[in-house]
Amino acid sequence: MTFEPNNSSNQPVRERGVYTLANDVVVEWFLAFVQCLQKTNPTLPLTVIPYNKSISKLQALKKEYPFTIMEESECGRFDALEAVVMGQNRSAAMFRKWACFFGHYINFVFLDADIIVTSSLDDILGAFSHSTYDLIYFDANLEVVYTPKAAPEMVAKYGSAGFIAGAFASRKGTISYNELLDISQKAAGDRDKFIIDQVDQPFLNYVFDASRRPTANVDQLLPTFAASTWARQPFIYDSKTNMAITGEGKLMPFIHWAGCAYPTMVRPEIFLLYRTSGLSLPARLKYNAVFYFRRYTTYFLRAKAHWTRVITQFLSSKAWRKFYLCKMIGIKLETPT
Repeated sequence: MTFEPNNSSNQPVRERGVYTLANDVVVEWFLAFVQCLQKTNPTLPLTVIPYNKSISKLQALKKEYPFTIMEESECGRFDALEAVVMGQNRSAAMFRKWACFFGHYINFVFLDADIIVTSSLDDILGAFSHSTYDLIYFDANLEVVYTPKAAPEMVAKYGSAGFIAGAFASRKGTISYNELLDISQKAAGDRDKFIIDQVDQPFLNYVFDASRRPTANVDQLLPTFAASTWARQPFIYDSKTNMAITGEGKLMPFIHWAGCAYPTMVRPEIFLLYRTSGLSLPARLKYNAVFYFRRYTTYFLRAKAHWTRVITQFLSSKAWRKFYLCKMIGIKLETPT
């Protein structure tokens, strides 16, 4: 596998910008994301890295929202990293995030599409651009990066934080093509240290760990910011001010629904606030009705499968069958445990 710098694009270099990874499958998440970003960060340009060629819906949205879609030639070549590093031949497009480091923004924030931005990102980008760090992350969890056996070793050797790859700030040129290639070969030999199901996340951590590039949580750079932006953590959201505050009084610059699915995500009212933004009242009511119908239908199907298993296990229990049979004919037995 070889990488060659791609200079075919005539996109101008910008000082700051935002990247996301998306396709038509996540268009509902993306619509909420692009609308909140436009409201909270109207001057920041957005570039969508296409997950694959299924982007017809995204292409159509360019008429309504100010964003660009990265050329396939710029990001598709990073797909090859998956086979080298993970050897699973699945979700290779997740490695397209690496295109950020070779793109058009000198300082950038990468955000997954399942995110609602609740504040200006200028403070983060400004503080980062004047820092000595090469990457700023917003959540960390070693358990979803390195295996239990490898994690202590990576912490002792590199001080690994195990950051979440769905949101980070960095800069163009932080790593070269040749160095990325060299580290990918080394990572292949350390594949047993990775939580394979997390696809690109272990490798992104591994690159910054093995190359000893300095990283930090956003709260180390800006103490008023929360150390986690996860949607499942306790926090207070004020729809009037669009502020998300943790129990410690720290500001969440955005809310990340990592691990959540549409439409069964936690805190759906926050998602819907932005997904239906700009719609007429009838259209908003219709969307909400369809959304909650799909949501509870999904819950019902999950519950149905759960109760089917429970009943099957119950009926297959000889102790309980004997108990109810005896109860029916009036014989008292001790309730089975």
